[in-house]
Amino acid sequence: MSTALLQTLSTLLREAFPESDNAARREQLLGALVSVLGEARQPRALEVSLLGRCAVRAGGKTIEERDWPTQKSLLLFAFLAARGGRPVPDAVLSGTFWPESSEERAKSSLRNALYQVRATLAGAGDVTLDVQRNRCTRTVTLRTPLATDVEAFETGVSEAAKLFAEGPVAAQERLRSALSLYRGEFLEGFEDDWILARRAQLADLHLQALHLAARCHLALGEAGAAEQVSRDAITRDDLREDLHADLIEALAEQGRRGEALRHYREVVAHFEAEVGTVPSTLHDIYDVLLAEGGCQAPSIAQSGALLSRKRPAPWRLARPPVAAAS
Repeated sequence: MSTALLQTLSTLLREAFPESDNAARREQLLGALVSVLGEARQPRALEVSLLGRCAVRAGGKTIEERDWPTQKSLLLFAFLAARGGRPVPDAVLSGTFWPESSEERAKSSLRNALYQVRATLAGAGDVTLDVQRNRCTRTVTLRTPLATDVEAFETGVSEAAKLFAEGPVAAQERLRSALSLYRGEFLEGFEDDWILARRAQLADLHLQALHLAARCHLALGEAGAAEQVSRDAITRDDLREDLHADLIEALAEQGRRGEALRHYREVVAHFEAEVGTVPSTLHDIYDVLLAEGGCQAPSIAQSGALLSRKRPAPWRLARPPVAAAS
């Protein structure tokens, strides 16, 4: 805040509270005004939803897909937002959005699309908009403060995986928050190559998160909830052995050993038909179910030593969390 503005505020307060015994009151009010005005001058962050339908929120206003003048301008903004403020070479943008155009035509199209991005976001209200195009480095950077659901989702899953080492309760809470952000596929409804690649990464991370959620439920003795999560995950990808193993464990923990064995046999047949082999993880779980010469299968807790020896530690995801697209 400028010195001149501070002096003006001080003068106005002295006039409003002229008595000497009001000096402390004047200082208190001046501090409050400085704080309020300082916050008001802070640039507001754009809240960008990229999971499901694309939407931009700022200052109580929402810009939806239909508010963009062209699909190119919408997707160009989404591409820049997904990069999290990192510079993107002109050549990358031209090759992604105008691969069939000449270099000059692509440059012109990029200029027009960037103009449309600026014009559309200007309608978001009190937002400091800064889309920079550096002609020396030939890059474009979205410097506007923003928060994307993709970044929050990836961070949440990664933190939950680390928290599981300390205990499933904290991990479950963090994971619940992260999973609530996954409201649909990345940029649902669009089929560009770059979108499909990122969509596959995030869909895989979502399955890892569901796998971790099942492990949290099992660790807390919530086998019924683990079964529900596992069944939901399997409907999304029925060739993930970790998800089938979670379901088998959940059924066994509920005393439904017959269903667990039946699911194992069905999964074995499915894997043999689809990929020609059966993952060793499933055989290991089958060994647990048939332990002690075919008697009542031991609980998963009782068989912890075998499981920990043959399966990855439950706080470790089957695959490492996908890093943000670079």
